[in-house]
Amino acid sequence: LKEENYSIYSVDRDGNTTKYDAALSQTEYTVTYFYLMVILFAVILAGSKVAELLVTEKTSRVMEYLLTNIRPLALLVGKVISATLAVFTILAALAVSLGISLGINTAVSGHGMDATFSDALSVFAGEHLILETIISVVVILTGFLFYGFIAGIAGATVTKVEELSEGLKLFSFAVIIGAYLVIAFMMFANVGETFGTFDYFIYYFPLSSMFIVPVYLLMGKISLQTGLISLLILAASTVLIWFFASKVFETVLYHNGNTMKLKELIEIYKSKKKNVQEPEVRNEK
Repeated sequence: LKEENYSIYSVDRDGNTTKYDAALSQTEYTVTYFYLMVILFAVILAGSKVAELLVTEKTSRVMEYLLTNIRPLALLVGKVISATLAVFTILAALAVSLGISLGINTAVSGHGMDATFSDALSVFAGEHLILETIISVVVILTGFLFYGFIAGIAGATVTKVEELSEGLKLFSFAVIIGAYLVIAFMMFANVGETFGTFDYFIYYFPLSSMFIVPVYLLMGKISLQTGLISLLILAASTVLIWFFASKVFETVLYHNGNTMKLKELIEIYKSKKKNVQEPEVRNEK
């Protein structure tokens, strides 16, 4: 029953030792939490915008004119990309405004934020920073496509603007699961607790990976291999969502009535898949 304290050290091939500390430093925790909040805000804003555009065009009959010249999936991709670009424009404007306000504050008060920014930048110390930055950016963009397609499918199930919040439950539920898993993960990491399998589950799970992998990869908390595996799983999940959308999105766009549930979407997908397979069987015969 005696309490024992242990220290863990990593040893390189030259025999140099470095003390291993699983707990996040205060700066690392702040940077990770700030990244999580910004990305969470951006994903929710972009997804809501995609759904809002689809519902507005359905209720105003604009959708009927658009579909005469544009394929439904092309319409979905256009909505997702435009909403994502709009969100990144907003974030860029906020960043520029923050920089200007800090500059004015420094000029007026004489107290700058150089030390704070230096501490924040010092945590990004990966071994292959350029490659890690590229992977992180691709993970973020793929994550926006992943959640954007979910929001588009959810928004297309709604026929009235007043029911938009009801239709976005599927999208909101997916975002909340991913964000809350990362928040729980950070709470344990802040006190130095690691759970092995659970840690890698957070890195690889498509709903949570974009909220943690980019910042952890840039901070050197996970390996380049882990980041690549996470990206591949997220990309594969995005392709699966795209494949699902290709079967149900056109049908859902023409739907008028009560908000469709996930079970109904799955039934539409199965019926579409069955209709595609039956002609192939007849042709073989």
